[in-house]
Amino acid sequence: MSEYLKQTFTGHIDFKDNEYEECIFEKCNINEEDIKNCIFINCTFNTCEISNVKIINSKITDSTFNKCKLIGIEWSKFECRFGFGNTFIQCYMPYSVFVEIDLTKSNFFECNLTESYFEYVKAKGVSFNKSELKGVQFLKCNLSECDFIEAKNYFFDIRENNCKNAKFSKEEVVYLLKTFGIKME
Repeated sequence: MSEYLKQTFTGHIDFKDNEYEECIFEKCNINEEDIKNCIFINCTFNTCEISNVKIINSKITDSTFNKCKLIGIEWSKFECRFGFGNTFIQCYMPYSVFVEIDLTKSNFFECNLTESYFEYVKAKGVSFNKSELKGVQFLKCNLSECDFIEAKNYFFDIRENNCKNAKFSKEEVVYLLKTFGIKME
């Protein structure tokens, strides 16, 4: 396994059998390929496109994604025994999958998570501030203390998720009452 520390990468990268620590990835393009036997620690991804990849025996933690296009990624496939802990800022990431993963140290700021799927996720205190959540499914998740302020188009069953002390905007929270058969006029 090759190790890279504090290096910058651009263009096409072959993510196989490498460890990256405190590296910067600028405008990288990885589509429909494997991310195999890789470790990413405290890395930064700027305006990268990573779509429909297969994740095999890899780990990513304490990393930041800025203005990236991340389509159809099964984030749960990353080895996450010690948490996930990544930050997503203004990312386009529809069809993302998060199942049985600890997101408590992660945040989604101004992201588009359209049609994404969260199941049995620990997301206590996670921010979804100003994110687009149309068609997102939350099933049996711990969403306590989450920040949904200014998030848009979310709808999920609050009886199926722990939402204690979560923050919602007045305009959007009324949609959560639909699960109780309540009509607002």
